[in-house]
Amino acid sequence: MEKLAGESTLNRFLRFLVRWGHTLLSGFVIYNVFFPTSPLLERAIFLGGIFSLIFLHQITASGTSARKGIHTVFLCVSLVVFGYIIVNFIDIEARSGLVYYREIFLGIAAVVVILEATRSRVSLALAILAVALLAYAVFGRYLPRLLGGYAGFDIERMTTYLYLSLNGIFGIVIYVMLKYVFLFVMFGKLLEASRAMEFIFNLSQRLVGRLTGGPAMVAVVSSGLMGTVSGSAVANVMVTGSITIPLMKKVGFEPHMAGAVEAAASTGGQFMPPAMGASAFLIMQFLGISYLEVCRAALIPAILYFLGILASVYFYSSRSGLSGGSAENLPKLTAVLCSREAAVFIASVAALVFLLVKGLSPTRSVLYAMALGALFTWLDPKQGLGPKQVLKILEETSRSFLFIGIAGGCVGIIIAVLLMTGLATRFSIILIELSGGNLFVVLLLTLIASILLGMGLPTAVAYIVLVMTNVPALTELGISPIAAHLFIFYTGIMAMITPPVALAAYGAATLANASFWRTGVWATILAFPAHLIAFAFVYDPALLTMGSFFHIIRVIFTAAFGVCFLSFAMVGPAHDDRTKIVGRSIVFLGAPLLVHPHLVTDLTGLLLVFLGLLVYTGFRLPVFRKDGA
Repeated sequence: MEKLAGESTLNRFLRFLVRWGHTLLSGFVIYNVFFPTSPLLERAIFLGGIFSLIFLHQITASGTSARKGIHTVFLCVSLVVFGYIIVNFIDIEARSGLVYYREIFLGIAAVVVILEATRSRVSLALAILAVALLAYAVFGRYLPRLLGGYAGFDIERMTTYLYLSLNGIFGIVIYVMLKYVFLFVMFGKLLEASRAMEFIFNLSQRLVGRLTGGPAMVAVVSSGLMGTVSGSAVANVMVTGSITIPLMKKVGFEPHMAGAVEAAASTGGQFMPPAMGASAFLIMQFLGISYLEVCRAALIPAILYFLGILASVYFYSSRSGLSGGSAENLPKLTAVLCSREAAVFIASVAALVFLLVKGLSPTRSVLYAMALGALFTWLDPKQGLGPKQVLKILEETSRSFLFIGIAGGCVGIIIAVLLMTGLATRFSIILIELSGGNLFVVLLLTLIASILLGMGLPTAVAYIVLVMTNVPALTELGISPIAAHLFIFYTGIMAMITPPVALAAYGAATLANASFWRTGVWATILAFPAHLIAFAFVYDPALLTMGSFFHIIRVIFTAAFGVCFLSFAMVGPAHDDRTKIVGRSIVFLGAPLLVHPHLVTDLTGLLLVFLGLLVYTGFRLPVFRKDGA
């Protein structure tokens, strides 16, 4: 009994360390915004905190004594390898490439720690990819040139690059995580804690709750609004889906369809301005353009994406005989807009956008927006955020971020090897050679690569990997940089709902108590227009609001009609009548041509859609009867 009591006391102490370790990590990120230090030092503290906390979590979790012992060893190694950088960062920066023998062993240990954390908590496939690339970096010198052989690097050079510089483990990936992504995860947690989600849900109900398929449309609108600041499709599914999925099932949606709607909408929220789950700032960082330029380019494709999902929901609801909610059961618009929750959401998001437009840094903008949102919670003194709630937000932010942070460390290794060996450039050359220089084939190969690389990775991490590997091939063929970056961003996000991994679809299927595969397949069908939109703005950046005013307007209207007709063809009224099936098939062929921004394809698509609708209706045009039907 004394032994058990001792173990219980130790576990309680470790849990105490974990709780306050998370809080301190969040506090450090906020402190670093106002009092930045050496880049190497701040990133070492940040990564050291992440990996120490992950192994502390492993120790406190249930398991055998042997497993706890192994995790304790990894915890100690983490403290040593990152602590060494923290203590000696001035000397390391001054030496500029000179390596001591002990640092070679510490660099190897740091890589092992990162790979083990990635394997156990993020993705075995990601860890295997990193190991394969490291093996290539070490043994690539022995390969023939035709098989990718290169001059090679010695162990000292690799240690310097991976462990002692701002190019590898402490490179741009961790910089982005520290400066942008972490704070926007915190922003989402603040909105959750302040119950701003209630305002989003009530406003969505008021706007679309009475329409056919109202509860599903509420899911689409609310997930889009919440997804822009949450930064994670999976987190968005779990927050909004816990409310919307039961509502959809209650009015008659099949469980897998309810999950699919929620998964597709939550995924799309990540590329809906203003915040785009912090990805707007990643694109801004890579391209060196303003925040407003990123939002302007992303807005129309994001609206078209959600238009396609709303149209799909409407047609599915129509064929299933599902009606909207009654006006009596919907909240009053005045009450929704005048609520405390509305004040918190509107004030914080409006402040964020205003400060960004005025040129304030994204890090300070989001902190000031959070401070204003927290202040507005005191409109109701009984529900204002006090010290305990603030500490809880700090703790929950760090807990939610661990998954992203571990992946970021591993991706830092991958990108370092790609740049060291020149493999990133050769990857682009291979893409162009495989396609024969054909733009459509390159886009198709990039789409496949984006989905494969995006499987199981957080959105921000997947985007960074794709920037290094795929964007050079696209820009080499004359695609504008903003179109290339948005293309890989949009297509990479689709991995969240594309089986076999489909993390967002998996979360939604769990909440809906539905088949994962059926949920994932239907979510992919609902989001299918997003792929067409991505191809369309590559061929003509008018959808990114680039070009003459009238051309932009024409392209937007034809694309909107194309997305809606495509939704009709894919999930519209189902009939066993062969004629109606043929009609929908013709519409399916014509709708993508309307999305393609070219006058010839627009006219061809319009003719095909018109012909398809004629066939579907038995060559009878719809007319209005005297009763108004």
